[in-house]
Amino acid sequence: AGADVTTISSPEDTTVILTAGDGQAPTGSIEGFRITSTGSLLSTIGIGVNPQQTVDPKWRISRCLVEGVARGIQLADSYDPDAELVVEDTVITNCTEGINVFGLGAEIRRCTITDIAGVGVFGGYPNTKFVLSDSIIAGTDWWAVQKYWNAQVTIERVLVHDNNLAGPGFCTSCGPFVMFLAEENGVYSPFTPQPGPMVMANPLFVYPAGGDWRL
Repeated sequence: AGADVTTISSPEDTTVILTAGDGQAPTGSIEGFRITSTGSLLSTIGIGVNPQQTVDPKWRISRCLVEGVARGIQLADSYDPDAELVVEDTVITNCTEGINVFGLGAEIRRCTITDIAGVGVFGGYPNTKFVLSDSIIAGTDWWAVQKYWNAQVTIERVLVHDNNLAGPGFCTSCGPFVMFLAEENGVYSPFTPQPGPMVMANPLFVYPAGGDWRL
């Protein structure tokens, strides 16, 4: 991602690419773009997939570079059990949050999420289900993954490195994988990713400053 592709940029307080909801765009693909913003890192979303009440939505985000926005990718409001919201072969970097998931059907695979000021993959909402596989999450000020305590999350073959760099005061001892216990007055607690494996190691990117995140 990031080489010889079309760049789409927007000011702050917008979503750079936003899909239509409520059945207007049940399927689609976003491929091969560099997505960024000229605004601040506080309010802009790079890609928003928001199928809402769409039946059987199928969306795929592939081979993109998302950088310099508040929330890299948002996969939202899909509660159809047959939903398929796929993010693959994509780099998300220099964002406040990497990927935000709430709803069903999200699958994140072969992605690199790095230099994030918050959480790499945030799925901290009730009734959320997603799969994270074959991906790297490195250099996050908070943790690599956050889930709601009863969320159905599958995590396998994921490499993590330099997570929880900022050591948030409410969970200074948390590791790369954290669950939120809303029924326990907002307690944060580590969890073990399943089925694994999970690897903690420096990915040794070739030249990230120059946009080369190969290993």
